[in-house]
Amino acid sequence: MTVTNESKPLIILAGWLGCTQKALRRYEKLYQSLGYNVMVKIPPPAMVVMAALFSPNSMNRNTPFTRYTMDNLANEIAGELRCKACSHFIMHVFSNGGSFLWESIREIMNNSLSASSTVLNAKLSGIIFDSAPADFSGNDALIHDAMDFCSLRDRVKLRIFMKVRVLKNGNDNEIELRQQRAKAFWTGMKDCGLPVPHLYIVSKDDKLSPFGPLSDLIRHRETMMGKSRIQSCVFERSPHCRHILTYPKEYMESICAFLDHCFCPDTGVERSKYVQVMAQNNVSSRL
Repeated sequence: MTVTNESKPLIILAGWLGCTQKALRRYEKLYQSLGYNVMVKIPPPAMVVMAALFSPNSMNRNTPFTRYTMDNLANEIAGELRCKACSHFIMHVFSNGGSFLWESIREIMNNSLSASSTVLNAKLSGIIFDSAPADFSGNDALIHDAMDFCSLRDRVKLRIFMKVRVLKNGNDNEIELRQQRAKAFWTGMKDCGLPVPHLYIVSKDDKLSPFGPLSDLIRHRETMMGKSRIQSCVFERSPHCRHILTYPKEYMESICAFLDHCFCPDTGVERSKYVQVMAQNNVSSRL
């Protein structure tokens, strides 16, 4: 089967909080050298704040931040995928910024009434969690860190919004609402039933995505879906979202193995070991 550029499988890179286009270029180069098209999506910091407060499709449309919902970005991606001729796509999500976006895309896929659901379910071939997801229950650091990345204007608006929420709900109820949101996020990441392969790229000393809860999640996914569908690449010491720089060879080997696991020969993208090695050497020289 001859694969045209338009029908190549697509990798969607969902960036971390504070990520830049430049920071994701090395990942673009990696996938492009392996023969894939790439789509880059970086959720704005204010969008990450709102995602930490509201589950998909739960934000009151009367709030001043409705344009900052992950649902909007997820629907944008779904619309693009409906128009693109790509045969399949893989989500590569970084940290919780990317995980929140995946959560909203998953919500669309679970909605049988959505026009995009059929297309997304037919084309999704796998998910890569890179330093992700992170259990943020009992920890407001994510929200405060995200606010620090916002523009001054958005930061002021968000602080006003947060104060109004506390006044409306009361401090204890506000804490409980945030806990409920964090638990819903983590439960969704553990119990997602979409039957596609997962790859978790993690580090044991990652301070932002603690290894303990993440290791439990991986084992739970293995029990739920079978070990053949759940792969992991665990590093002893590697900074958050920087594994490709610390362990470039091992990182690329895990990516290549996962891609070959996801795609069947009739997609036209299964590669020989020789091609993989050549591509890895090519990418290594540019990272």
